[in-house]
Amino acid sequence: MDALAPLILLYRPAMSPELDEIAQAVDALDGVSNTLASRRIGSWDLMIGGGDGHYILTATSPGRVVNAVTVSESDDDDTDETVDLTVGEQAIDYPARYVLTRQEIAVALDDLATGHLPAERWEL
Repeated sequence: MDALAPLILLYRPAMSPELDEIAQAVDALDGVSNTLASRRIGSWDLMIGGGDGHYILTATSPGRVVNAVTVSESDDDDTDETVDLTVGEQAIDYPARYVLTRQEIAVALDDLATGHLPAERWEL
């Protein structure tokens, strides 16, 4: 199996310029003065808000709106838990299930790029 490792690396997909630009926009979000990024990936219009490690992501395409949801488990099962985020200069208490980590944003962007939206990561 170790002999196959170099071959696997050869077929690992590189980040597209489109995804790289979106990743840079997300990294620029600071949660205070720069709190909203909107971009397009394929047929999806994206709105990513927040910053400093806490983000929300909504995507729309003709006739469809989807919200990314976290797969992180809360310390308790309080479904009323909220997280205060500033998005577009508006402080909003978002349900915790919509608040993503930076890594979850990266996975969500990949989902949208491939067109595969797993139910455990997306509210359809």
